[in-house]
Amino acid sequence: MILYNSSSAQKGIITGILMIAVSLIIYYLKGNFENGLQYIAYFLYVVGILWTLYSFRKKEAENKSFKNYFSEGFKCFIVVTLMMVLFTFIFLKLNPSLKEEMAINYKADLIKSKNYTAPEIETMTIKAKDYFVTMLVSMAIFGYLIIGALVTVIASAFFSQKKNTQWIKRVVDVHNLSYEIIMIDDGSSDASWQVIENLKVKNSNIKGIKFQRNYGKSAALNEGFKAAAGDVVLTMDADLQDSPDEIPELRRMIVEDGFDMVSGWKKKRYDNVMSKNIPSKLFNAAARRSSKIKLHDFNCGLKSYKRKVVKSIEIYGEMHRYIPILAKWAGFRNIGEKVVEHRARKYGVTKFGWERFVNGFLDLASIMFVGKFGKRPMHFFGLWGTLCFFFGFITFAYLTISKFFFDQTGMTQRPLFFVAILVMIIGSQLFLGGFIGELIARNSPERNNYLVEKKEGL
Repeated sequence: MILYNSSSAQKGIITGILMIAVSLIIYYLKGNFENGLQYIAYFLYVVGILWTLYSFRKKEAENKSFKNYFSEGFKCFIVVTLMMVLFTFIFLKLNPSLKEEMAINYKADLIKSKNYTAPEIETMTIKAKDYFVTMLVSMAIFGYLIIGALVTVIASAFFSQKKNTQWIKRVVDVHNLSYEIIMIDDGSSDASWQVIENLKVKNSNIKGIKFQRNYGKSAALNEGFKAAAGDVVLTMDADLQDSPDEIPELRRMIVEDGFDMVSGWKKKRYDNVMSKNIPSKLFNAAARRSSKIKLHDFNCGLKSYKRKVVKSIEIYGEMHRYIPILAKWAGFRNIGEKVVEHRARKYGVTKFGWERFVNGFLDLASIMFVGKFGKRPMHFFGLWGTLCFFFGFITFAYLTISKFFFDQTGMTQRPLFFVAILVMIIGSQLFLGGFIGELIARNSPERNNYLVEKKEGL
């Protein structure tokens, strides 16, 4: 158990000792290092690094990112490299005959090549003997460093590919929470659904919903909200940019602090500045000013909700960006914010860009209008229609009075005449639009759908 939980440096020492022992055994059995059995030592080197990273993976409390894995592997292979370089240097010093054997073999190779004269061969052989130790030590340094770095990078990339489901399970198990994971396959063209089915077999708490085609994030959230059964609901994107380690605190803010909803704030972002960060900042500023909700990041995928919130709102189109606003219009005003860790995207390409930025403002205008005037359209269209008609009527009356009482001519040729008529027509159209909207709203099945928070005696 102590061996299993030992540090990376200790594992490096153990690996180095085994490699030295194997190298010595092979040398004294074969009489040299130039044989296939010597690759056993390199095999032990690779196994030692993998052992280090696997042990690190088993440490539940650790934040296991690629950087963390590489750091652990680095400690191991640096220790092994230092030990093997020191062993090489000492062994060569204790065995000067190796230098002579190398010189003889090197000289024979030069003679066989027939590219050098006898004086040149002698000179080159003497220089090779002089730099023999330095050359082998340098080769050992670079060889072990390159092998160690390559193995560590590849293995770290593999071990750091955390599945969100495994990560979530680890977090909730540590905090002794009951949970369900609802995964939405939004019409993917790869093997995502097969992956979900396999995960379901391994973990009965995992559930899945598969769309026939791609409907977008709003549809995925809406269906997920319908299926959710927990008292606290959390949403998270599947691109590994959000950390499940945030779950306990987001849940605590709902359960203990009494928030209706808590939105994550990616204070430090790793997205593209021009295509995503700047549009997001502009959008969030506009949404914050128009909705009066003090959030820095409306569109953060990492959010937590009370159950009654997700059961009270409907998300469609691109409205997933405005869930805090939808919640506010539904009567849930206790909306909080938490700074969350944001990770650089490892897989896939973001679909957010300047075109979605423009659409975002249109959606914002739409949701603000529908939220305020959805059940009373006459209050908007009727007001502006009446104002426009009144302005046009007053202007038209002025022109009429000027013509008949002050004998002014050419009134129908003045631009003001046509402006007055146009404004009156627009006003009439707006009023009629409000009237028609009112008729539609009165016949809507949702016209008397009100959220009742509590009842007593009923």
